[in-house]
Amino acid sequence: MIRTLIAGILLALGSTSARASMFDAGKHCVGYKFRMKSLFGSNVSGKNCDVSAQLLPVVGGGYQVEVSVPVSAFESNDKDWDQELRDAIKESEQPDIIFRSKILSEKDWKQQVQKPKIDLDGEVVFGNKTIPVTVPCNVSKVKNGIEVDGATSVPFEKFGITPPKKGGGLIAKAESNLEIHFHLLSDKILGADKLFSAPEKDKDIIKDAMKKIDDSELPAVDENVEAKKDSN
Repeated sequence: MIRTLIAGILLALGSTSARASMFDAGKHCVGYKFRMKSLFGSNVSGKNCDVSAQLLPVVGGGYQVEVSVPVSAFESNDKDWDQELRDAIKESEQPDIIFRSKILSEKDWKQQVQKPKIDLDGEVVFGNKTIPVTVPCNVSKVKNGIEVDGATSVPFEKFGITPPKKGGGLIAKAESNLEIHFHLLSDKILGADKLFSAPEKDKDIIKDAMKKIDDSELPAVDENVEAKKDSN
């Protein structure tokens, strides 16, 4: 009885701790979330699918993923909060947020993307601040490569940012942490096809080509000619 109860509690904890993605499969986007302190308290979230990403070879060996996110392209369900956030992070001084992954060898990258879950180490560069981060990620294999979905939480103060607020904070203000979410597609990461293409990609291309070749595309056989050949 006790063992059953403990197992049930652990299962419940595991189910509540599972993180739901902000994005649907097939999206190539970055997003944010923060908790709003107000009378009704709710989450504010914004998405940005105007994202550029590339896999860069590094002098001395290895590769690094770099993601560039324009601040102006973030959109939430509240335009006032969008502007408050842009003002808080001083968009005019820092128009882009940059993420750079840790440098890994070709072998290490290929091993990483074979796992369903990884911790992606790197840094977020914003203004004159460089913040080291470790982002837990889910990796899914798809026809054209992989999809990587991850999220991490960073205090606003680490970026030197005052949490955004409305009405001087009398109406509402953000709590101290900013969640950063992303969902990236390897076929939209420039230069990534060398490392992140699915192993079955070439086989799929062949299969698709073979499907186009069917009996209807072959020349029809004249049955009379075949019959004469058989009688001879």
